[in-house]
Amino acid sequence: MGLISADTVCYYRSMPQIGDISTRDNPCKRRSIWHACVKCGAERWVMLKKGMPQSSMCYPCGRRHAVRATPHPVGPLHPMWKGGRSRTTGGYFKVGIAEDDPLAAMRNKGGYVYEHRLIAAREIGRPLRTDEEVHHLNGEKGDNGSHNLEIMAKEDHSRETLREVTDLKREIHRLKAALREAESLGFVLRRRRGD
Repeated sequence: MGLISADTVCYYRSMPQIGDISTRDNPCKRRSIWHACVKCGAERWVMLKKGMPQSSMCYPCGRRHAVRATPHPVGPLHPMWKGGRSRTTGGYFKVGIAEDDPLAAMRNKGGYVYEHRLIAAREIGRPLRTDEEVHHLNGEKGDNGSHNLEIMAKEDHSRETLREVTDLKREIHRLKAALREAESLGFVLRRRRGD
């Protein structure tokens, strides 16, 4: 097979050669050229724009070497900004803190910190260590008032949580027994729908 010029439109089904132009047999369905990426050499169909390939690089190389004319807005400059506070699926709140904040060592890769950890750290005036946990005294994850937070070691926190769960199970068992006793004495309790 001889060389095919860029002006030649090809309609064959064999493997295209660099520079072949086609309007069919390619996913674009428009006038396209079989082109090689200038960075990695990957060959693919590229749409023609004013007689030239629309892009000189493949998608992965283009993403790696992209230079944005206007950087993507982040933080307060983003149109969807809601103050930097969000609730996680676990029920805790996360807040964004600046890089120059004295407690920035506690940030994750996205620049967020759990709100209860941040409040406890501000109370003691230093970043929390990784072996320190913040316990919610009333058990409500959304109640991050400093009066409701207590810093403790991870082992102590696990022990405290286990004790609270055990106490709750005992309370449930006691209430079920009291309910059975009330029903045996003839009290009729109305149940809510769905119970």
